[in-house]
Amino acid sequence: MKETKLMKARRKILAAAMAASAAGISLPGMAQDSFPSREITLVVSYTPGGVTDLQARTIATHLGQELNTNIIVKNMPGAQGTLGQEFVRRSKPDGYTLAMVTSSSTALSPYLVNDVYKPTDFDYVGGVGTARFGLVVKADSPYQNIGQFVEASKRKPIFYGSSSAITTMGFDKLAKVSGGGFEVINYKSGPEIVTAMLGGYVAALMQAPSEVMPFIDSGKARLLASSGATRWPSAPGVPTLREAGYDVAIESWGGVAAPKGLPASVIKRLRDALQRTAAKPAMVRDLNALGIQSSPLSGPEFGAKMQQTFVEAALTMKAMVKQ
Repeated sequence: MKETKLMKARRKILAAAMAASAAGISLPGMAQDSFPSREITLVVSYTPGGVTDLQARTIATHLGQELNTNIIVKNMPGAQGTLGQEFVRRSKPDGYTLAMVTSSSTALSPYLVNDVYKPTDFDYVGGVGTARFGLVVKADSPYQNIGQFVEASKRKPIFYGSSSAITTMGFDKLAKVSGGGFEVINYKSGPEIVTAMLGGYVAALMQAPSEVMPFIDSGKARLLASSGATRWPSAPGVPTLREAGYDVAIESWGGVAAPKGLPASVIKRLRDALQRTAAKPAMVRDLNALGIQSSPLSGPEFGAKMQQTFVEAALTMKAMVKQ
């Protein structure tokens, strides 16, 4: 049978594919269709041990199982949580380098660091949940409740530790609604702040349950108020800041993003896999153990949430920068 042009073309493509496979090379179409064909790196813009890092490792474990590949967590802290995310923004958009992103690193920190990304500079895989925060002091602190803490700050500024824009904004909002005074000392991670507080270098912090509950349970620290919209399930007797009369509630969404421009088949594969992962009871359980409320969002929904937060925070963040 005479070989047609179409048959010749198909034979050449097949031969090229076989040769590429033998050589360990993927053709563009093949790479997308077989994604993922190797391990994926999930970059975290904070140091190991903090709530964002632990959330990323939880996602990496469950999402890796769904994608049938290894997902390696890489910590790149610095520059108010923008260093690692900027690295991802500049990475090749092939799906093999992803970012663990939060409201703080994505929508707030760009106001604090010059010449970095904006929320619209990424393709969003999806949102996973929201982190709880609480205002905590040492157990031997003179402040027995949030009212005493705020009143003391009106007489003399209280120093607090922060590793993210979201907690800095929380104290800034508390100062505005209460008339109190708070001064920030910046750290690279939540665990560093907890160590500083226990050592007496700062008087207070706003961190997630996973970072402070062991010290609260052991009697070394005291939770004065939940700084989120609801009370902590692990401390139901402690009020929220709003319940205590201070109109402050902060939350930080967490999820996964990628460099802008991923092939359609790759971003769909990632989004579908993350949606299935986020719905698994084991994933919900593991997030809840970290003090994270499971609240899955699709990629487009998560991207819209980051942009909305970025726009809404403009006045607050710009005012903080001028202080």
